[in-house]
Amino acid sequence: MSAKATGREAINRETANREAFERLCAAEPVLVDVKPAIEALPSMTREIVLTSGAPLLWEDCTGGQRDALIGGGQIGAGSVWASMEYFEKAVGVWEAKYG
Repeated sequence: MSAKATGREAINRETANREAFERLCAAEPVLVDVKPAIEALPSMTREIVLTSGAPLLWEDCTGGQRDALIGGGQIGAGSVWASMEYFEKAVGVWEAKYG
């Protein structure tokens, strides 16, 4: 039994995980709406790129992350997030690193 003393009742992690899994499997999701991220997320700006991981500054992106952002910029130039200034900066950094 794994429990964390937090002043609350001890929680059995295995039991909690099983219940969470059962709830996920029993759920019947319903699509409510589809919107561009810039309309749906109050803090979204044209310079923000949504990823599957933690937020990163451009300077912290490496290798494949940068390649994907540059590729997205090439495909989506003129889209909601891909301003030419951002795209040109990304290409300049990529070219400086990879030639």
